[in-house]
Amino acid sequence: MTRLRTALTCSILALTTTLAACGGSSTSSDPSAASSGKPDEAKNAAATLRVVVPSISQFLGQPFQAASPPRAESTSAIFDALTRVDNTGTPVPWLAKSWNRVNDTTWQFSLRTDVKFSNGEPVDADAVVATVTTLLGAAGTGSVAKLYNPTVSGATKVDAATVNITSSKPDGVLPQEIAALYIVPPKYLAEVGMDGFAKAPIGTGPYTVTSISSTEIAMKANPTSWRKPIIGNLQIKQVADQTARTNAILSNAADINTLLDLDQIDNVKAKNFTVFPLKNQAVFLLQFIASTGGSKPLDNPLVRQAINYAVDKDAVIKSVFQGLTTVASQGTAPGTTGHDDGLQPYPYDQAKAKDLLTQAGYPNGFELTGVYSLGAFAGDKDFLAQAQSDLAKVGIKLTMKQETTANMTSYLLKGQWPADMFTTAYLTAPTQDATKAYSFNSCLRKPGSWCDQTQADLISKALTQTVGTPERAETLKALAKAIHDNPPALFFNNGLKVIAYSSGVAGYTIDSSTNTSWETVYFK
Repeated sequence: MTRLRTALTCSILALTTTLAACGGSSTSSDPSAASSGKPDEAKNAAATLRVVVPSISQFLGQPFQAASPPRAESTSAIFDALTRVDNTGTPVPWLAKSWNRVNDTTWQFSLRTDVKFSNGEPVDADAVVATVTTLLGAAGTGSVAKLYNPTVSGATKVDAATVNITSSKPDGVLPQEIAALYIVPPKYLAEVGMDGFAKAPIGTGPYTVTSISSTEIAMKANPTSWRKPIIGNLQIKQVADQTARTNAILSNAADINTLLDLDQIDNVKAKNFTVFPLKNQAVFLLQFIASTGGSKPLDNPLVRQAINYAVDKDAVIKSVFQGLTTVASQGTAPGTTGHDDGLQPYPYDQAKAKDLLTQAGYPNGFELTGVYSLGAFAGDKDFLAQAQSDLAKVGIKLTMKQETTANMTSYLLKGQWPADMFTTAYLTAPTQDATKAYSFNSCLRKPGSWCDQTQADLISKALTQTVGTPERAETLKALAKAIHDNPPALFFNNGLKVIAYSSGVAGYTIDSSTNTSWETVYFK
């Protein structure tokens, strides 16, 4: 069996659309941690770390809906998966110590033997098999975990510490994908059912839930966790309003703000708070609902190109983002496996946009509708305003309607949208691979929002190829060019999240996957 990287000495951290706070870049750790000295254990054990987030999942503690925003703040405190994925896209040992590919459709995982769930149940092959079985059942249907593990078809026990996970077709990135599947205690889940589990979740993480609601999650330290925390209590509270989140940290009502408004950066810095811009592995965009060969305007590739030429994205980057990020050229951000650094963003060229619209048969333009959830992405309201203004200049009237986060999530999971476009991010977590970003909205998922068979075939090919090989690199390069030339969306920017936290917080690091290492955080 090929041994992969030994267990991490410092846990990996979360990044999501509603990112967890910390100091450090997507490849570095909190600069305060190295110089802050040894934490006061008694002081920290009695303390509560207070975190404000834009939203808490309507699924509460349901682990199969827990692999993406706005869930990562809490799930990495409660649960663990077999693997985690580092900033290079490499899967690293977590609940699994090592793994190897038995054949094209089977991966074998060797499990840690020193981990238990907080209720005392063992983390063993039976727990993994039961979790996979649940994923493939009614509870997993339409779930985020299932969408992130599209090929998983079963699991079988080899012995107590070894399990085989099979796929319906060759899947070269399964060890990365499985990082989105949190392992749950089978006896407890069978006893309380999924609804009961959502209200009182049990996992292997550093904290256990004491109360959970749609607006607040309260947790206490799990003393038996293999990731034993330093701080005794963790509170994650929903504060939807941007100004209110800023006021919460400035008034000492919270220690961490996971999504700071961009125009508050200077103000918060001046009050001696740590502010860090995290350039995450995501791309913010307006997704087209279209297919090739249809009769709607967005079905025409010339129209999709015209929309990308028509909008001055650089203007928003300069005026709102303070130069902290860049315009996206494709559906993956720099640093992601499969990102092509040689591709350039569509330049702002309204004359070119008008010419393309004329070639497409729309010299006088047309009307489009879109839906969005404001505040989910840094600068989203500014990009949308810029898009509406610039598109109007080439004859396209874009009407945008605001929706709740719950509605947007429901539309996304069902693939059913009451509009022509919707705001979203192409997220690569947890795999940090281009196939993750592209497959979710493609016609590989039924129903997807965008269908181009050439792109779908390239995604499928890359998914079967071995990670890190020259052949796969060539496939991903061709895929990036296909996405750029026949855009499935209006690309805005390479994702950015600005995080702010109290100067008294230390040991908080962040990477590009949806995990927060709460066990390393402490008060100075």
